[in-house]
Amino acid sequence: MSFSTINTILALLALVADGLVLVVAVGFAATRWSSTFRDAWWRLRDQATPVSVSAAWIVGVISTCGSLFLQFGEHLDPCDLCWFQRICMYPQALMLGIAVFAGDRYMVKRYLVPLAAIGSVISVIHIALPTLMAWFGLSTFPGCSLADPCSVQPITVFGFVTIPYMALSGFLFIIMMLLIVRTEDLETEG
Repeated sequence: MSFSTINTILALLALVADGLVLVVAVGFAATRWSSTFRDAWWRLRDQATPVSVSAAWIVGVISTCGSLFLQFGEHLDPCDLCWFQRICMYPQALMLGIAVFAGDRYMVKRYLVPLAAIGSVISVIHIALPTLMAWFGLSTFPGCSLADPCSVQPITVFGFVTIPYMALSGFLFIIMMLLIVRTEDLETEG
């Protein structure tokens, strides 16, 4: 399998994750205006809660493996912002895996949603950095090298899916899946 095929598959997975996040966000917003949507939302949460942490774990593992493939398979050296995103993503794969096997789907979100939110902010900054650098006439940014400036994305699939975009998609999907977990069940199980 070629590098471009793998990059396309990773980009497609990011777009699917984005689509699911958008559908859930719109569905959640609709619950504010309609009791019918509210009832459907609670049914969705009831059905999704048992598998949501597992789905978040799978995305964390794919994101981690994808970043390692880009570094060691495609020999792309990560910049400082990429490292900060990794610092937020790698523990997701490990801790969500522990939560899946330990059966802890309720408490894990207290720790991993803030970590994924920090990673999301770093990803947004990384996505916006080329535009900001162009606006301010900067040729480099702290953490970027002149050989590989942050204003150039080494991978762009479909004209807009970049490495930080894929990381953001992973973080948002993990946040969504962890927020879907119904916390009321914690009181009934304990």
